[in-house]
Amino acid sequence: MRVVRKFVASLAFLAIAVVVVMFAVANRADVAVSLWPLPYEVSLRLSGALLGALAIGIVLGGAISWSSGIGRRRRRRDPWARAPSPEAAEPAHGVDRPPAAELKRLPAAVDRN
Repeated sequence: MRVVRKFVASLAFLAIAVVVVMFAVANRADVAVSLWPLPYEVSLRLSGALLGALAIGIVLGGAISWSSGIGRRRRRRDPWARAPSPEAAEPAHGVDRPPAAELKRLPAAVDRN
């Protein structure tokens, strides 16, 4: 199964690489790239400018996604964060609640024969 997954991943990577190379060859015109408030202007190939913007977007998106999960990862590693609070152990206003394990359990499958 692992070999098949690696083979499929390699084929997908190869297909994406072919599309990127075809895009780069087809878009060789020079364009002027400038950031508005800055006085600088750079002349790049259109494919380089677009693929660079795509790469920057992927890196920034990955960084934002990774940083948004820092709190969850920290709570998962911290043994003190998993300790139940004393208020959670007592039933609220005398109401007897089922244990949390019973609340998370899925209903049993029904035999329809």
